[in-house]
Amino acid sequence: MFRDDGWLEMAFGNIFELHVQYPLIAIPVTFAAIILIRMWRENRLAHGRLKQLPNIFIYTLMATGVYFIGYFWINGRL
Repeated sequence: MFRDDGWLEMAFGNIFELHVQYPLIAIPVTFAAIILIRMWRENRLAHGRLKQLPNIFIYTLMATGVYFIGYFWINGRL
């Protein structure tokens, strides 16, 4: 995920390429996405529905970390 040519680099590279190739479409779409995400998040905060999602995300990251640490400890390589 974080390596060269990993998922994040590919995703951000594709987004950057869209901005370079089609700026008149990509920039308004990006702003609209940011506005919609903020509105959705504020609505969830107002109704108190945000409590479980961050916990599930953190526990998933912790479980993934424990798995890879155990795998590295057993095999000596990733």
